[in-house]
Amino acid sequence: MGLSIKNNETEQLVRELARRRGLGVTTAIKLAVMNELSKDLRPSTDEKNPLQHLRLLQKHWAELPDKIPTDDIDAFMYDENGLPH
Repeated sequence: MGLSIKNNETEQLVRELARRRGLGVTTAIKLAVMNELSKDLRPSTDEKNPLQHLRLLQKHWAELPDKIPTDDIDAFMYDENGLPH
């Protein structure tokens, strides 16, 4: 499965994020998307049930990988054929 970015500004922004964080482009995209999705789990100003919010956060955290290896990020992200896991 692939993703094609056909907007120069978007591509430049992703590459800048990757450069600043010392990440590959795929990892930078993944982290940026995860960050945006996590905003959906934040309580709104009219949030009435903080316990429900905590449960949503726990569910989100449980889905995150235990550890992202920093020593060989390409081996973590790609299989032996160079395809994403």
